[in-house]
Amino acid sequence: MPPFHLALTAEKQASPTRLDVWLSANVSDLSRRRAQRLILSGSVTLNDRRARKSDLVNEGDLVELHTDPAPKNWTALPEPQLDFETVYVDADLLAVVKPPGVPTVPLSPNEPGTLAGAIASRFPECAAIGRSPGDSGLIHRLDAETSGLLVAAKNTETFGRLLDMQHNDQIEKRYAALVKPTGAELPPTIDFPLGPTDRGGRRMRRDPSGTPATTLVRLIEERGEFLLVGATIHRGLRHQIRAHLAHAGFPIVGDQLYGDATVKGSGRMFLHATSILMRHPNDPNRDLQLESPLPADLETFLNDLDRAES
Repeated sequence: MPPFHLALTAEKQASPTRLDVWLSANVSDLSRRRAQRLILSGSVTLNDRRARKSDLVNEGDLVELHTDPAPKNWTALPEPQLDFETVYVDADLLAVVKPPGVPTVPLSPNEPGTLAGAIASRFPECAAIGRSPGDSGLIHRLDAETSGLLVAAKNTETFGRLLDMQHNDQIEKRYAALVKPTGAELPPTIDFPLGPTDRGGRRMRRDPSGTPATTLVRLIEERGEFLLVGATIHRGLRHQIRAHLAHAGFPIVGDQLYGDATVKGSGRMFLHATSILMRHPNDPNRDLQLESPLPADLETFLNDLDRAES
């Protein structure tokens, strides 16, 4: 496998942008934290010189990523110190709660601090299982800011069955989101295809030629000027709930990519994977209902909203 190389020329922008910020906005699935790691490792050049994360990108600048080829088969870097909650485990699978701010899986063999690495440390049988190296048996992912439930397989047979179930809409995933209405009426169903809208595929948009996607929405309760809603998906595209709610006029509080990032005290995006409902992949007579309540930081934010309203 040859070394990875990506060259991007900066387009017109309102003002010069810090390199790490610019990279995270222009390269698909590259967070600012990951961009900083690449810059510090010497893997990024700006106009043919080694870059620094504080460098400013101007229109016409050439930004290049250079990384060594990864081995064909690799596993997530173990993270024994990264704590996470296990809500279910048996001989075939496990369900865990991803903390906020933690990437689900690594992009390269040497990336530390991922949930997949923590799973590999606690459940080494998961380490080599997945669609891609480093997945640690996980059948789906959450954005770094999003917290909540994820399912991982402990053997290849179960992994295959779980993927088939997911493809056939037999795994129901429920989320809680706090949204800020913009005047529209909350729809019970948001059903339109999504596709990437910007270079690098960082954002998703309504796209008639994109991938079909359906999100079921229900009102849980009103919280002042905000709504706490439940969102249900099955397969799930990248950013599906975030993009669907935003395009329907209900951006998620704290979502800097699709929503209103100015709400004081939110701290992070208010999106949490609360439930997964499915049959056990190896026992069709056994139903699994996996639950994760809202974490303390999101509950605190809701309580602060209530106090502000009173």
